[in-house]
Amino acid sequence: MADSRSQLQRRSHPTAWPAAIALLVLAAAYGCDEDSTETVDTTVPIASAQLNPEEGTLFALGQTLQLTAVAIDAGGAEVPGAVFTWSSSDESVASVSSAGLVTAVSSGSATITASVDGINAAATIWVDPERVLQNYCSDCHVNGHERIFVTTTCPACHAIEPDPASPDHKTVSNEHATVSGGIDLLGAHESISCFRCHDRHTGSLLFDADSQNDCIACHQRDYDGQHAGSGFPTTCLSCHNMDTWSGAIFDHSAASGGFELVGAHASLPCASCHDPVSGEPLYSPANQNDCIACHQDDYDGQHAGSGYPTTCLICHNTSTWTGASFDHTTASGGFELVGVHATLPCTSCHDPVNGEPLYDPADQNDCIACHQDDYDGQHAGSGYPTTCLTCHNTIDWADATFDHDAQYFPIFSGTHRNRWDSCATCHTDPNDYRVFTCFNCHFHNQTNMDNRHSEVAGYVYESSQCYACHPDGEAP
Repeated sequence: MADSRSQLQRRSHPTAWPAAIALLVLAAAYGCDEDSTETVDTTVPIASAQLNPEEGTLFALGQTLQLTAVAIDAGGAEVPGAVFTWSSSDESVASVSSAGLVTAVSSGSATITASVDGINAAATIWVDPERVLQNYCSDCHVNGHERIFVTTTCPACHAIEPDPASPDHKTVSNEHATVSGGIDLLGAHESISCFRCHDRHTGSLLFDADSQNDCIACHQRDYDGQHAGSGFPTTCLSCHNMDTWSGAIFDHSAASGGFELVGAHASLPCASCHDPVSGEPLYSPANQNDCIACHQDDYDGQHAGSGYPTTCLICHNTSTWTGASFDHTTASGGFELVGVHATLPCTSCHDPVNGEPLYDPADQNDCIACHQDDYDGQHAGSGYPTTCLTCHNTIDWADATFDHDAQYFPIFSGTHRNRWDSCATCHTDPNDYRVFTCFNCHFHNQTNMDNRHSEVAGYVYESSQCYACHPDGEAP
């Protein structure tokens, strides 16, 4: 097909269509079936001939178009039964059968001629498989959008398709997403006027959105009206939906990557934690429990130099700083502060700078781990056990309540008074004072002892048995 518009331009005459339709009706009224025996009245001379349609376009190779020829007498009446001879000016472009059926062969144009009694009627046929003519829609069509879109943009919305059942073509309307390159009209956008986004006269875009989710490109004015200076993000769909601006639901946890607003944080203004202009976070907490990242000033105001840990939630909660309740047992992994320990300053047991423990007791009853100096000051070399609670309590060191004579064995009275030097005289295991011996002072030959106790039921030669029979150290 030639490239120039002049070669491919279709010249449609809308006023000719009613006449063409009348001719078709007239042809049907006269009838031309194969069984008809009617012949041409040779007494009526043929003055002219007409073809219907007078022009046509085939948009696919092999597509066909049926032409109808009509003979007209001098009075303008149809001459029935006229037999026409058909021919094509270029069979390589469009061929025609003896019945006037045109077939597209290749790109280009051809003149189809129907002849009868030396009278000719011609039709121009365009073969346009590359759809060049679709760019000149307005040459044939009255545009229904003169005040909306320019006529040269028809193919953007209307795709031309060949229609085998019609001498012409049909158009198919494309979806907005196809025409716009991917912007689908969702929610409220589906029902709004085209003029909200397109120029009323040229059809050009009023905005330059990257995609259907690029709300701010079109709704900057809406954003400014509600959030000017707030630092709110311009990713509108984080809070709003496609149907309406109202009823916005903001999920801070989802928007922030997991930082949930709990307790008092849920009611704070955004500017408490975000830059009021850019919306960028003012702090960088690792998660919602990383209090110190945001509250360093609060910590310093209350605990500067105290060595308190910076894991604020051990004592505080997310609703208020006041009413802190510190559970040392939980924080330390089981060490309960009992007695006087509950009122001691933290620095008695913790480094005042980093809060690390100064001692390493196994549990709250492991007194010697912290009180070795107290033990050495009172019991150095005495052999006293290091199980301090055997004699002392958690309230006061001076209030020891150990009474060896009354609770165990009389060593400060009776026959054993002044008969021993240290605890080790009887208690040979410094780690377990339940172990004792009588034989460091009372050496008895076992043979003699066995003979002397031969008639004593349950007699055994060992210290625990001595104590069982002599609990006060006296002879029975």
